[in-house]
Amino acid sequence: MSTAKATQRSTVLVDLLSLTYFLVVFGLIWVPFGLKKTIPLYEEWYFIYVMDVAPLAAAGSATRPIFLWPYFVAHLLTPDSFIGMNLLLIAIFVLKAVVTYRLVRHLVPENSFLALMTATLGVIYPADSGLLSFRAISFHTALLLTIMAVYFFVVGWNKNKDEQKHYWRTVWVLQIIILGTYEALYPLIFVAPILLVWLEKKFTPQVRHAAQKWLVIPILYFVFTIGTIIFGVGGYINKQFASTEDKDRETLIKDYSASVEHMYRSHLDGWSTALKEWDWNSTYTWLALLTGLMTFIISWVHLRRRREKAETLLQRGPLIGLILAGLCIMLLGFVTFIPSPFNQSTFRVFYATSLGAALIVSAIISLLARIKYIGKFSAALLASVSITMAISHSLNQHKIFADYSEDVGLLYATIIEQAPQFDANATLFVIDEHYRYQDEWHLASHSTAFQGGLRYLYGTTKIRAKICVINDPRHGKICEFREQGIYYLDDRLYHGVVPYNRAIIFRTTWNGSVELLNEVPPEYVDGRHIEDYDPHALIDNSPIPERTLTALSVCWPPSKCEHLTLQEPQDSFLFEFDRIINGFGWEFPNFDPTQLWMTNKIATIRTWLTADQDMPIQFKITITVDPDILDSLQLTVNGDPVELTYETRADGYYFTGIIPQSALLRDPTSTTLVFSVSHLAIPAEVGLGADERHLALLFDSLAIGYVCWPPSNCEDLNQNEPQDSFILGFDQAVNGFGWEIPSEDSTQLWMTSKIATIRTWLTAEQDLPIQFRVTMTLAPDVLENLKLTVNGDPVELTYETRSDGYYFTGIIPQSALMRDPDTTILMFFVDRLMAPADIGLGTDERHLALLFDSLEIGAIGN
Repeated sequence: MSTAKATQRSTVLVDLLSLTYFLVVFGLIWVPFGLKKTIPLYEEWYFIYVMDVAPLAAAGSATRPIFLWPYFVAHLLTPDSFIGMNLLLIAIFVLKAVVTYRLVRHLVPENSFLALMTATLGVIYPADSGLLSFRAISFHTALLLTIMAVYFFVVGWNKNKDEQKHYWRTVWVLQIIILGTYEALYPLIFVAPILLVWLEKKFTPQVRHAAQKWLVIPILYFVFTIGTIIFGVGGYINKQFASTEDKDRETLIKDYSASVEHMYRSHLDGWSTALKEWDWNSTYTWLALLTGLMTFIISWVHLRRRREKAETLLQRGPLIGLILAGLCIMLLGFVTFIPSPFNQSTFRVFYATSLGAALIVSAIISLLARIKYIGKFSAALLASVSITMAISHSLNQHKIFADYSEDVGLLYATIIEQAPQFDANATLFVIDEHYRYQDEWHLASHSTAFQGGLRYLYGTTKIRAKICVINDPRHGKICEFREQGIYYLDDRLYHGVVPYNRAIIFRTTWNGSVELLNEVPPEYVDGRHIEDYDPHALIDNSPIPERTLTALSVCWPPSKCEHLTLQEPQDSFLFEFDRIINGFGWEFPNFDPTQLWMTNKIATIRTWLTADQDMPIQFKITITVDPDILDSLQLTVNGDPVELTYETRADGYYFTGIIPQSALLRDPTSTTLVFSVSHLAIPAEVGLGADERHLALLFDSLAIGYVCWPPSNCEDLNQNEPQDSFILGFDQAVNGFGWEIPSEDSTQLWMTSKIATIRTWLTAEQDLPIQFRVTMTLAPDVLENLKLTVNGDPVELTYETRSDGYYFTGIIPQSALMRDPDTTILMFFVDRLMAPADIGLGTDERHLALLFDSLEIGAIGN
């Protein structure tokens, strides 16, 4: 066999090996998730709905007239699911790598390793946060076709005339599709003819003629684009220019420089992000390591196959030139985003720049291969590490999109479960109490996208739906509940009113699902009762739409899914306001994500508590915008009022009260707390920072039942088994609430609430004696009115005065201990609190009752 044929055969084998590598590597990104897990998250719902009802009438903006065609292809593949969209994205990844590999092989034929690395990293470079987003599938497609057009251009420009015709027709068709899909690739398209100068090593008349033919379509389309901008019909591009109109030249230069710096920095930061995501216990890590092993093997094959041309392969000059070219490609791939509002974003702006960054990394690794003896091994190892980290990052990003998909899928699934079909004249509302669906990964409160998703899933155009928040002027999509009906505002413009008898209202819950409201909550309508709201009169309990099960990868039916429901009522509830709450009217402050502002005159919390007895409640507020708001605070539980008292301390306002058992019995399956205040105020207007939101009170923590409180002072004080005695020295944290250390003595605890609790676990085999010592009382009547209950049963107490304090004794009846086989709750009551400073006993301004020194149950000491 001749040397030429052997070389050709070797090249074919290596190319086939590379193709197999691309298929495996990019396929692995979908292995943990399958083809159904990831679904649309935002406007893709509307796009796919349009493809379902009128694909030929679908069009993008004037500058992107065929923007939606990739969605048409995905819908054509699998019209009743999003498997086609996943398959299309996999195909785009693989084809982008294959075409990039062939292009670099043509431009640098002696360095197949460079082609392999550039092609792989160019697809999964860890920079863009939207790599796995269906929202950007058109952008991915446009970039793929751009690389393909460039490849056909550099391969066919100097063929014979007959062959050139086919190449040029292909190039022009591709250019029309590219520019009709996505205009951001203009800079790369305009400079593409430079590649011919690279190949020819000079600028010849033939190169100039080919460049002119290449630029015909881009120039014509560029003129058309300028025209759309001038006449104000450029859509997105007009919005980009509008965002710069109010800025002076110096500000624009500063902003543009910062955006370029941001772009280059993001491509460095991506590697550190990938490193932070590394987890040896994660399946993604082991899949990435498998990819790294394959990368090392195939890199070694590429680096060792042409030893006789080693010097040509690894020449320093061309590789440094490629690094500079990579920097230019990054800038050209980003330049159209510089004047846009998204020039500091990391979403869908780095697809083209990733090619340049990949070329830089690949060239640097190739330079490393020049080191004698260990160079090629080191290069293969570094290539392996790079791809391992990039794949790991891609898998973790895919997990994020899969989680987002589960959220959005759960929203749709729980709507469909509760309303399998409904009246075509009804309007469906989802009230986003938790602000869960406000960002661009969760529908962005975009009613057109949300409605499009419902129309697609139900398979009908006769659906009207809105997703909104209530009375929050900072958000564009607002629902106002008035006496006449529900008013919907989009960007502060009213879009009609829906009477209550034509409305079906859902609200979000703590887990991302929604619940159908059987009545309009009073907090939505300032306490009024709406008579004519009856959603069940509009709902038809027909079989669910078939696409619910084919398009949504969720547990069905959602209401039966174990991880989405509380399985049983709880005997206590502790919340530190450091996460999303199952309720309405709460939002994180700008300065502290561990507390929540009450952002509405009525705010709710929903949980599920046992109804065996009365339950104490205590909560802490750290800031009130207006003292009158604090004084006006009221609480109801399941509609019954709860009497509250509060005291002011250095770190906030401590509220206490008792939830009556009758309130807990009103609803056997849910417990709803409703906090109400007289008005809201703006912190910025009263000198409390720059926050311009309408706010009321900043909540820090809340405890219901017999739990250790406040949480910051608690340890794990629960017992594993019942004891026949209990001794407490009051020199440590108490499993309960209503206690605080005095400023001068850390061996005793003040009772700081009119109700204070201690939780333990005692055997119930007999009556048990109890004795405790109080060393100080602020008033004799407070001491005389002290009462004690155990598991809700009163304990009769007597006391005697001694030189070192007041000694109380009593007997806890066995019947009280038997009331709860798993816990023993002691509850101390006084009728009032006092501040020592107010009666001349020091400077302590806290409101206190009694100072406890010791307590013993069972074994009584002396």
